[in-house]
Amino acid sequence: MRQFISAWALVLVLSHFQLARAVAKYSDDVCCERAQAASQFVGDIPETIICGQAYNASIDPAPNLYVSYKFCASECSGFGLSEGRKPDQWAAPIVQFLLPSVIFSMSIPRRLIFCSTDFLQDTVPRPNNVVARKIVSLLLILISLMFVVIDTIIWVILIMGTAGIMMVAGLHEALLDYKILKALARGRTGPQQLRATVELLVTVVSGNLRLNGNGGRSPKPNEAITDALMADANVRVETDDDGRNFIPFDRSESSGPLMEASQQLPNMISERLKRLMSAQSAFGAIVGAPVVFYLGAFVYTILELMNKPSNQDAAISLAFGVEWMIIVHVAIVSGCLLASNNPSPAAMLARPPLFQGPQPWWRRIFPPVHDGEFQPVFMWRRGINKQEWLRESEVWSNTGFREDARIKWWEHGVYVVFPTLILISLPPAAGAFVALKTPPEGWGCRSLSFVVYAAFQVILVPIYYVAQVKRPATPTGRMSWLVHSTIGWFFMAVFYLVVGLSIFTSVGTTLMQIIGVYRNCFCYVNANMWLTLDEATVNVASDTELQRQSSRNWIIMGGVATGFMGLCSFWGWQIQMSMRRRYGDIIRRYIQSRSQIQG
Repeated sequence: MRQFISAWALVLVLSHFQLARAVAKYSDDVCCERAQAASQFVGDIPETIICGQAYNASIDPAPNLYVSYKFCASECSGFGLSEGRKPDQWAAPIVQFLLPSVIFSMSIPRRLIFCSTDFLQDTVPRPNNVVARKIVSLLLILISLMFVVIDTIIWVILIMGTAGIMMVAGLHEALLDYKILKALARGRTGPQQLRATVELLVTVVSGNLRLNGNGGRSPKPNEAITDALMADANVRVETDDDGRNFIPFDRSESSGPLMEASQQLPNMISERLKRLMSAQSAFGAIVGAPVVFYLGAFVYTILELMNKPSNQDAAISLAFGVEWMIIVHVAIVSGCLLASNNPSPAAMLARPPLFQGPQPWWRRIFPPVHDGEFQPVFMWRRGINKQEWLRESEVWSNTGFREDARIKWWEHGVYVVFPTLILISLPPAAGAFVALKTPPEGWGCRSLSFVVYAAFQVILVPIYYVAQVKRPATPTGRMSWLVHSTIGWFFMAVFYLVVGLSIFTSVGTTLMQIIGVYRNCFCYVNANMWLTLDEATVNVASDTELQRQSSRNWIIMGGVATGFMGLCSFWGWQIQMSMRRRYGDIIRRYIQSRSQIQG
């Protein structure tokens, strides 16, 4: 693996060096014709030389034609940049895979807008002239559209760079939800602990909100939402001529209309919890239905390969499209969670007071996605944030509940880390296999780019897991603090470095494929020959027998990737449906138990 990474880094350096000095455009057809004119073919030279043959099922495949790498680099230097008249080289991966992935990125939770025009609305003056005002408004619309595009691009880049830790955080939260509901089903809070039970149910559906949204100047959402749900448990309502008066509930009364009203309180609270749950986004609406349309792009590409099996551009598009499935996998993980990213239902229920103090300058450039005091966290903090909710709950002091809700180390490994490694490894592995079987068969520029990206994501998961999920408490003492800070800064530096490399090996290599940087003499040589380029050869023929046969591998991996994504989508839908059903069952059991106790 180290040799592969070193060799791949070498090809990037050489490719960028060639890009800077390239004055010619690489072309298999042109290079083949030049070799034929100069009699520079090497190896087994066929009797009939055919350059630039296009696929036709009625004719035989073209014979292989090899030239030395030295001849290719000197006479056919440069890059085979994508041509506008050949949309399968550049438009196909954008339209079929990249744009649908962008749609899925909009459903992945985030907290901030990275590029906003809100500050322009306040700073740009509006002229008095009607025509000038319309011109300024039109310019602001165009600028806003440009900012929206930039904001989306930044978010997509961040998803590709941090996909592994987003999946860790999502699966961590899903496991916490399961354990909370399981503990509630076992009655760990006790039949009399009404507030503790309500607080845990609120944690399940609203544990994605930041606990300190305004630096402690606003009420915490866990307390505000629970207090709002429990408000009617401490008051009774009387109606008179002046309107409704809220009078403290005297729990010493054991009969009469007040006692009858108090018996309805569990039903009122349960009804509000159900409404809070129903306000969360359903998996089918945000992920399930879009997945069906996303699968159509893979089906179309597979059909295109069946009709034109030697089309390497379509095959490589399929390879990079499979890699970008990672965004869909992140959306599937986030979509199966019970807590929606929109805090509006919880904010309307709790009605927190608006903080009117001065806002920092950066809030105008990077405003929150949702207005209000309650703000969601980024996807990569979902599990950690819900763990903080649990630790601040009243029932956390209950030893039995704490033991049930605590995630053991092997559960982290089996239910969080292992599924994450599968979800982040299989798409690049499938793309690498497609590129591996694309002539020249073997490890090369494209196939190694997938492997290196997967390696960086695999490295990123344990770094994030150790630094965040299993982060130890800050020690006391000057030396202990120094050691702790040094280790923390080291992990942080490595973390950001790996994220940057992940972005480059995913987004950067995809752009290189779309532009055509990979179409050069060096990338048509396998990695095992990079250190002995004098002995390397390049096949400049097109529509060869090997190219036609390799289409079967492309179709197989495309089908496997399509089926795997559909299976993951079905799995996520089942998880959310099961959790919603368990949530409703707990509420129904809770209502019955409270009615029996008060009766």
